[in-house]
Amino acid sequence: MQRSIPRRIVLVVGSLVLALIGFNGCARQLEDQSVTLGVITKSVEELDSSVHQRIMNAKDDLFTRLSGRLMQEMQTAGPASAIKVCREEAPQIAAAVSQKNGLKIARTSLKLRNPKNAPPAWVDSVIKNQPEAPQFFELADGKTGALLPIKLQNTCLICHGPKENLLDEVRMALAQLYPDDQATGYNEGDLRGWFWIEAPLNASPEIGDAQNGMDGI
Repeated sequence: MQRSIPRRIVLVVGSLVLALIGFNGCARQLEDQSVTLGVITKSVEELDSSVHQRIMNAKDDLFTRLSGRLMQEMQTAGPASAIKVCREEAPQIAAAVSQKNGLKIARTSLKLRNPKNAPPAWVDSVIKNQPEAPQFFELADGKTGALLPIKLQNTCLICHGPKENLLDEVRMALAQLYPDDQATGYNEGDLRGWFWIEAPLNASPEIGDAQNGMDGI
């Protein structure tokens, strides 16, 4: 039985059945079939403190691991090589962070680099408004959803800045790895996208679940 809803909670959208969405031209059903478009906004004060802590720890952990690995690769092999790291290693990094924190974390954007990062239905219904502040939701299946904005830092412009400013090697790597890339033309401080999180899941989420949505957005 669903618990009573506090008066401060505002209904955002009604419950709908999950739709099939296509990744890389192949339609497949969303893995979390129990998550519907029914989401209810929650304030930080209304979150269980332990759930909120897990969410923020996972976001910080993922950002630190991924950005650290990319910076290391840029310094040793150059930005074009860092693009390959984001493509090949980011899913494993996300899987490790998800498993460590007992939740599911991924990234998405309105301007995707990789179509595999298309958002699940509940996220898609929210990011159309381009929220620039953290938002938390009570999902229809009882999980807590979080949407945390990603702002571009100066170093991100090496691969996400205006096309005319990109190094030739970066343009070539993007054309080869992401022929439908939409993720350039940004400036420092721009809203690039969001971390989205579903928590809590089972103590040991399946690694495969966490791997979608982390290849370079």
